[in-house]
Amino acid sequence: RFDNRHISSDPMSIDGEPKFEAFTRDFSNISGSAGMTYAVSKPLNLKLNIARGFRAPSLAELASNGAHEGTNRYEIGDRDLKSETSYQVDGGLEWNTMHLSLEANLFYNHVQDFIFYEKLRNSAGTDSLIVDPESGDELMAFRFNQHSANLYGTELSVDIHPHPLDWLHFKNAFSYTIARFTDAVDGSRNIPNVPAGRLFSELSVKLLP
Repeated sequence: RFDNRHISSDPMSIDGEPKFEAFTRDFSNISGSAGMTYAVSKPLNLKLNIARGFRAPSLAELASNGAHEGTNRYEIGDRDLKSETSYQVDGGLEWNTMHLSLEANLFYNHVQDFIFYEKLRNSAGTDSLIVDPESGDELMAFRFNQHSANLYGTELSVDIHPHPLDWLHFKNAFSYTIARFTDAVDGSRNIPNVPAGRLFSELSVKLLP
């Protein structure tokens, strides 16, 4: 698959002060994936998939210059951001029987030019604060930046549906992702704002008419 994205932004001034500058950017790249499934036995399947993808920067990431309502942040974009490109491999197994369905997956994703928020520091080395001209509040300043990163983790799910109680399902799903920069950024390799591990359980009953 080939994608192309064209972005054209007009300039804007507020009370005679320039707020946004005009710029034009074009982003294009190729994405694709290939996978296979091997039936080891009737209940057991093994899966393997490799993929390449890309994501163009959003307009907010390129051109932000103001308060982000509800986040207590003043965000500053970067018009020179590149597209994110990623290479992923994932594998897993599926086990399906009359009483139980089990699925387990592992994934590894390397992202080149991963886009993230970077907290700005002032000349004293402390948090940079900007006064929002509309509200008068002091907001911490963040700038969009890029760095290579690795994301890897697991997804597990179990569905218990005991026969002959086919109307009863007890589903459990767990997912966990570790996200780290390839090199430390601001003293840490951990990527900010990554969700914690998630466990979801559901007991469902299907009533037939």
